[in-house]
Amino acid sequence: MGRNADIFRPAIGLDIRNRTVHATGATRFGGRPDVPDGFSWPSRRGRRGDLHHLCFMAQFDCRMFPALDKSGLLPQTGVLSFFYDMTDQPWGISPEELSGGRVFWFGDETSIHEMEYPDDLDGCQRFPMLGIDASSFVSMPSAEDFFLMFPDQDFSSYAEACSSAGIGSASCGSQLLGWPSVIQDPMPVACELLSNGYAPTVGWKGIPAEVVRKANGQAVYDWQLLFQLDMVESDGFSLMLGDCGMLYYFIRREDLLMRRFDRVVTIVQCC
Repeated sequence: MGRNADIFRPAIGLDIRNRTVHATGATRFGGRPDVPDGFSWPSRRGRRGDLHHLCFMAQFDCRMFPALDKSGLLPQTGVLSFFYDMTDQPWGISPEELSGGRVFWFGDETSIHEMEYPDDLDGCQRFPMLGIDASSFVSMPSAEDFFLMFPDQDFSSYAEACSSAGIGSASCGSQLLGWPSVIQDPMPVACELLSNGYAPTVGWKGIPAEVVRKANGQAVYDWQLLFQLDMVESDGFSLMLGDCGMLYYFIRREDLLMRRFDRVVTIVQCC
């Protein structure tokens, strides 16, 4: 079993709480984003041909990462902000849906300020501002990702790897980095295909065999979970995608290190 070091990936667990955080640039879910002058609220043309604004999901004060990011992958200054199209809720099933999620890194936190919502952003997409508590942990791949890495292994090998790490099972809940909580199929191959203009169809219909072979062999090492958002509930507010689903932002490790957040792939999975 090669590349064992990649089995265990450092992650940052996120506990989204009731309290509000109004400080400029503070880590939080919802509310209004803190952005620099000249920032244009992201929008996309939806399934019906209409142009609509994306929903602001969360932002992170990168100054907290040096103490939490054991992998050293995340930026250590500025603010990292996440947006998603809550109108169409694209699942990441075709290249046309790549614009459904956007990530921005504002490297200078001293030059940002709170931005007002666009007038045409639906009220139900103006989420309440909630604080986020963060803590480090070691994540284990789901069985689906494990077998993508080691196709010749069986479930006993997976159980043994979990046991040796003192981890009972793969992680779940909202988090940054680490391994995703897979609900349906492993996502790295889909990310690779989508980024190359192919729709990840059942049986890979219409996709050249060499493209699929390369993706199956390498994508799990190249693609990194950036942000995973689980269901959020607080004081009458509830956010859930699909049936107990999760929202995932993936990025190639190379692009993450180069801060090319415009190359993120967004996927939704649910039960």
